[in-house]
Amino acid sequence: MSAIGALVMSLLARREDRLLHILVKPPFDNPKLEPPFYYPVERQAYRYQGKAYRAEDAGMQLSDIPFVRCRYWFEEKLNSIPNYADLVARINHLKVNIRVDADNKNVNINGKDIKLPYLLFLLYWMFAELHKKHCGTNDTRYLINKDDLGHAFIEFLNDKGIKIKSGKQGQGHSDKLAVYEDNLGCNNLYKRISDIQTKLKAVFDGYNLTPAEMGRFELNRGGRFGISSLIDADCIEIVE
Repeated sequence: MSAIGALVMSLLARREDRLLHILVKPPFDNPKLEPPFYYPVERQAYRYQGKAYRAEDAGMQLSDIPFVRCRYWFEEKLNSIPNYADLVARINHLKVNIRVDADNKNVNINGKDIKLPYLLFLLYWMFAELHKKHCGTNDTRYLINKDDLGHAFIEFLNDKGIKIKSGKQGQGHSDKLAVYEDNLGCNNLYKRISDIQTKLKAVFDGYNLTPAEMGRFELNRGGRFGISSLIDADCIEIVE
């Protein structure tokens, strides 16, 4: 708790705040003291290894600990102080580099290959391309409403020259490298985003990432527009 308290003070303390450390003489710092010593209690008797001690024998010493106050740097550089997990992620700045290889139908994130079924790969490719083209601009094509997802995806497929076949995969149609029209409804595509999420989490779950860091690898379907860019990356490379 003291370590956490010191971290919080360094991150958020104001100029008038103080970080104090209290020292006590032995054996008051020993966990075998009976009863345990937390603060001086008037007329309380303590015993350690057969000897008696009084509260006033603790001889407490109060020390002011100098520390760096970071909050003013955060307020200047970040314009706000986010929650602790986001703050750690932003300062440590876990870089996310994405490479989408259209020829080999492969996504690579920070050196980790992620094999996705064809439909999921195409969806991820679309959002990666939207992020690469429109991030940081006022172009509203960067934002897709859930109800417009099907239309946006069909536009993407047409732009890439990917043919859409009639019917539904699994009902007499077994081509895994084909896109079937019955799979292009908004609700179905919205669910497929969850499938991508599951694949990504399976790859990065074992890397001891904070929730904020893990969030940079996940896909976020929330937001005012139902679906935003979904992808948060520092560098996106698309190979076609």
